[in-house]
Amino acid sequence: MSAFDLSIIEHPLLLAGIDLFAGVGAETLTQLGKASRLLELPAHHLLFRAGDSVRDAHFLMSGSIKRATILENGAEKVVELVQPQHIFAIGELFSAKTYTSFAETLSACVVVSIAADVFHKVVRRNVELSARLLGMMAKRQCAIEFEVVNHHAHTGAQRVLDYLMDIAGDRLGTAGETTVRLEPSKKLIASRIGMAPESFSRTLRLLADSGAIVVDGRTVHIQNAALSMHGSNNAPTPLRFTRKPKTPHHDPIPAISPAALINLCGRQRMLSQLMATAWAMLGRKLTPSAAKLSLRQSVDKFERNLVRLDSLRLDERTGAKLARLHDAWPDYRQILLDLPPTRLRAAEVFKLSESVLDAANELTRAADLRAGTAAGHRVNIAGRNRMLSARLTKLFLFHDWRVCAPQVADYMEQSRREFTQNLTELSTELNAETRTDPNTASARNPEAAAQLRAVAEQWQQFTAAIDTPPANTVNTTHARVVLTASEALLRHVDTTVKIYERLAE
Repeated sequence: MSAFDLSIIEHPLLLAGIDLFAGVGAETLTQLGKASRLLELPAHHLLFRAGDSVRDAHFLMSGSIKRATILENGAEKVVELVQPQHIFAIGELFSAKTYTSFAETLSACVVVSIAADVFHKVVRRNVELSARLLGMMAKRQCAIEFEVVNHHAHTGAQRVLDYLMDIAGDRLGTAGETTVRLEPSKKLIASRIGMAPESFSRTLRLLADSGAIVVDGRTVHIQNAALSMHGSNNAPTPLRFTRKPKTPHHDPIPAISPAALINLCGRQRMLSQLMATAWAMLGRKLTPSAAKLSLRQSVDKFERNLVRLDSLRLDERTGAKLARLHDAWPDYRQILLDLPPTRLRAAEVFKLSESVLDAANELTRAADLRAGTAAGHRVNIAGRNRMLSARLTKLFLFHDWRVCAPQVADYMEQSRREFTQNLTELSTELNAETRTDPNTASARNPEAAAQLRAVAEQWQQFTAAIDTPPANTVNTTHARVVLTASEALLRHVDTTVKIYERLAE
């Protein structure tokens, strides 16, 4: 550990950068600064132990800290997982002389510690600062009360979602996504919200399958529009995961709504392109470990979806299109998984990916015609853009690899035109429907319009990444930039499809 005095004159923006002190006068900041230390702490360092005197108010600037206590049976109970910019052990700071908990760094941390006696005096004199602290403590008290009351009533999915939303705080928006990082281990987070680590991992997958989040290692992208859709009274209705009643299931054939069927079929279109993208990434040695995982996951999802589709009661036309997709799949699967990815095989992979795409697209069109509604067709159009975002990435990688270059270049231009046309069509129909009848489902859900704007913004960033390679860099660097932009676009468009599915229902 290293600690040194913090002079507010030398560091005028440091304390002011803490939300609690935003807008506080310079004289007050100077007084607090003179009583402060800046601590640079290594991982697994005990900042204070149970029984230590409460001498400082602690603010985490960077890193991650757990505050915990030891129960009578010797088990450790995590009380708080501290996020940057937060004051911690605030209850003990104002109500105790010694700590009943301990605080341990989970990673290298920077902490600002202000002498407790000086902090107390400043808070007593500064009405605005004391009001902020009171609001902060009231918010935490409410969170504790609701956690105690609802611990058994809420599902694990709801508790995990609430935890992620708490980390995001005020950054959550109407549309787009809010990215948070799980700094503590999954084991510690699971302990904090009262569940087993294995259950926490399963719950993250459930939330991802629901469309609420996208998980990428320790990074979680919260899909804002998926969290809140407006109900019939035009009031926000947050996404909730409630316990299902235990009732006997009499129908052996699983049910699916027309809109959900269109989405499910359309997902096969998108996955057909993601698999080719992952294969090309492996062949070009672009983040091979991530590409290998993506390929395996995409294949697994594709085959699980086929099993799900096989279990449904489909009409004759849709069933025939599903049979064609089954016929196109084995050759594509074999070359993806059984043969090394090389440039010599790229043309064959490309051809097979197009065949599977065609079959999946016919299946989705049949599901659209089967639904026979404008709302269902909008799910299809939104799903087309989801596929096109994945397809453009595939086309870019193969074109950049000099595989089928002239043909791929034409496909890229066609795909870009269609994506823009589809986005314009969805936006125009939404605006027209809102003006004509403000009581329609889409008019009551501003998240849909906001999400389309977020998609348009992400689309511009993605196409700019394709068109403007970074200066003085090799092609692999440019490809990585495009892949990053593509992943963000795909998350945004996938959420859009789910919104339209919910509107159709």
